Amino acid sequence: LNDLATGLSNLAQTASFPDPIRMEWALEAREIADLAAGPVSVKSGDVTVQLRIENQKPEVSVKRGEKPLKAVPPDVRKQPKVAALLARQGEIRRQASRVKQSLEAMMVRADTFAGRELKQLLVHPLLRQPLGQLVLVGDGSLGYPTADGRVTRWGRLFRSDTLHELTAADVGKIRSLGLASVVDLRTERELVRTGRGPLEPEPITYRHLAVIGDGDRQGDREAMAAPAPDGDDLSERYLWYLDVGKEALAEALGLLGDPANLPLVFHCAAGKDRTGVLAALVLDILGVDTGAIVADYLITAGRMELIMGRYRSDPVFAERMARLPASRFSVEAGTMERFLDQLRRRFGGAHAWALTAGVPPASMESMTDLLLQPAG
Repeated sequence: LNDLATGLSNLAQTASFPDPIRMEWALEAREIADLAAGPVSVKSGDVTVQLRIENQKPEVSVKRGEKPLKAVPPDVRKQPKVAALLARQGEIRRQASRVKQSLEAMMVRADTFAGRELKQLLVHPLLRQPLGQLVLVGDGSLGYPTADGRVTRWGRLFRSDTLHELTAADVGKIRSLGLASVVDLRTERELVRTGRGPLEPEPITYRHLAVIGDGDRQGDREAMAAPAPDGDDLSERYLWYLDVGKEALAEALGLLGDPANLPLVFHCAAGKDRTGVLAALVLDILGVDTGAIVADYLITAGRMELIMGRYRSDPVFAERMARLPASRFSVEAGTMERFLDQLRRRFGGAHAWALTAGVPPASMESMTDLLLQPAG
């Protein structure tokens, strides 16, 4: 076994790979390169069998004409092209299992990835999702990987709930971060009611960019968890923000292209909805994987009980909470997944939306340079 391991290591190095695992990944990526571009289909009569990779798993779907079938008909299974496609599904399942195990082993060993290598691996259909959801740690770097092989710069951009109840210790921590700017996404009514808090006298630039005006529908209820309109879910409300809050969100994005504004914290009341939308726009523009964007959004779930406790201690908020279903205060992966899906379907993604919203291309380019750095 030692001789075999040594031989594989030598073979990998001869082929310019740092180790046998990376060589195996490269060979497997070539085998399934066609699936990286989309599903592969074969036909037998009026039956179409399609193979695709979804959530790291090879999935097969079958239709007779336009009618979906639950399974591949027995007579169709015997057709050589269909049989080969189904056999390929089984082999890709085994590949996915090997990839998962080898990636976990590399994480345990704290293996490193160069930026160029990371960029190549992120096109691997079985590696793209798990790699995209990692927080990568390197010399002076810590962040989410992006499609171009870079990672987000840690400590440049923060999202938060309302800042008016910061303690003296909190303010001291913020001073240590060197915070340059605060962007407040709350309504005017929210701002007047609770104020800016203990950061107001600090030498930090403050900008109030209300996503929703007090005159907007349900505007007096936005201090809660931005409840969705009747008959809609939160993902639809998030899309609504792109319309009613277009100018505010676009201005906030533009601020990120100026190094004088960083580090920057942006916040609303709960730090979940309006703030979550802006965070998702930024991460999508930077090229962060959908899974990582959703995971970043879900971080708030672990803070919601503390946020809800603050609401319950305020008689005005407590009374409003009582009129709303508990689901309005949840943090669900599906909410952000649906929002991102529709953002891409309706607008072509956050970058395209931002351009149509008026964010200057130069600001977008500068923002990318300021918020990303090479991996490793």
